[in-house]
Amino acid sequence: MNFVTAIFVILYVSLAGYGLLKLVLKGERPFSILGEIPIAFVLGFGVLGWWGNFVMLLRLKLSFGLSALPLLPPFIYAIYEIVKSFKAANKPDWRTILAKAKKIGALNYFFLAVILFAIISVVLMSLVFPLHFWDSRAIWGLKAKMLFGDGTVFSSNFIDPDRIQPHFRYPLLFPLAQVFIYQALGAMDDWAVMVLVALFFPLTLIFLFDLLRLASRSLDKAAFGAAVLAVLPLYYFTDGPAHSGYADIPLGLFFLVSFGCLYLWQINRNQKLLLLGVVLSGFLPLVKNEGALLMLLNLFWLILPNNVKEWGDYFRRLIIFGLIVGILIAPWILLRNNIPDVQDERYLAHLKVGEMIGNLGRVPGIANFYFRAFLGLQTSFSGVGFLWGGLWGLFCLAGVKCFLERNLIDIKTWLSVLLFCSLMGVIFLVAPAEGKFDPGGLVVIFFRVMVPITPLLVILAVKQCDFPFSVVNPTIVGKVAEGSGRRKKKR
Repeated sequence: MNFVTAIFVILYVSLAGYGLLKLVLKGERPFSILGEIPIAFVLGFGVLGWWGNFVMLLRLKLSFGLSALPLLPPFIYAIYEIVKSFKAANKPDWRTILAKAKKIGALNYFFLAVILFAIISVVLMSLVFPLHFWDSRAIWGLKAKMLFGDGTVFSSNFIDPDRIQPHFRYPLLFPLAQVFIYQALGAMDDWAVMVLVALFFPLTLIFLFDLLRLASRSLDKAAFGAAVLAVLPLYYFTDGPAHSGYADIPLGLFFLVSFGCLYLWQINRNQKLLLLGVVLSGFLPLVKNEGALLMLLNLFWLILPNNVKEWGDYFRRLIIFGLIVGILIAPWILLRNNIPDVQDERYLAHLKVGEMIGNLGRVPGIANFYFRAFLGLQTSFSGVGFLWGGLWGLFCLAGVKCFLERNLIDIKTWLSVLLFCSLMGVIFLVAPAEGKFDPGGLVVIFFRVMVPITPLLVILAVKQCDFPFSVVNPTIVGKVAEGSGRRKKKR
């Protein structure tokens, strides 16, 4: 029964997100329903996290009614839109549907079977046990339990530095999502929240499929790309796999959805996608600390112009991004300042010339680790590290090709991945270490921080590869296809 309640809670939040999505798009549908579902999910839980921070900042206590209140109007609007679309929909022509299904091809059915198998596997692995991985219980689950019991961060559990807990100042969006389920149940249930955990990776695969379908105009490439991500050992053989309940997988979904909206905006210049991408970017720092870096990566990608004529638009984008993101992260920043800083996690504070020079002895070890990690050698991938190394090989080839073809949108994406890896290398350089620095110890954190950025590797590798089996998808949204075609002609 608790599983059923958790499902209804998630549906409520997701439908509220769908209502917000419809309000932003105002009748347009740049994504299919496969893309809209993950966006609605992220929008709903992003607003829930922002609202929870805002409520606590006002010194109010969280409750189910108070948490559900701002989601009610968009939820009602979503129901209205769904009912309206059902009434307006034509009766399905099964002959046409079957005819299109036959054209998909055996290879695509194989890719889709791989995706479906990965989704079912992650869902079952998530639901077979309650929260049991270390971080999911000792960090995110613990914070959710304290928030459920206290209703606020202004309690001794959060404010008293003597009540030691791991990572006092970690963002609270993921715990607040769990709290909402607890509030609906009226009790804590580590098994019920696994319904939420089970959805993050499947939604990532579904959104990547729709994004690739639109960006590459190929159903073949979309199915292949999602299948590649589905089998990567990164999501199964690392410290925080897809079913672990760690915050890296949710952060990966939030980042992919935000980046995907900005990516399609660059193709078709739909300003509503720009607005949507900026709003979704503002939720990233609320999920995990690394989300701030990913948010800045989206900003870098957004303001870097595709040609010299676009420099005039630079400041307008910067102002829009700053205003929206500032509103979304301000409650958490103000709330965070009330929580004691009892651990040395201020990595940016260590970015001092003297400290960096003093740690230059780490560079050979970090470089060697990067080399082995990118090849899939320094991993716990149980003999399938070649899949990870092969993806990086395709990424390098894709980089060469997009530079030769002067594909500026993909060049920016390629540079974004390199920038992210470089910044993580700088953080590894200055990060405090107990005793002698051991590069081998990076293996745990490295593959977890690579989770959000990995779909970008797949996007580049698949989009730049000219598969002999690629066929333009006839069901693609017209405006996206036309926008992409116009840009190719200009080049």
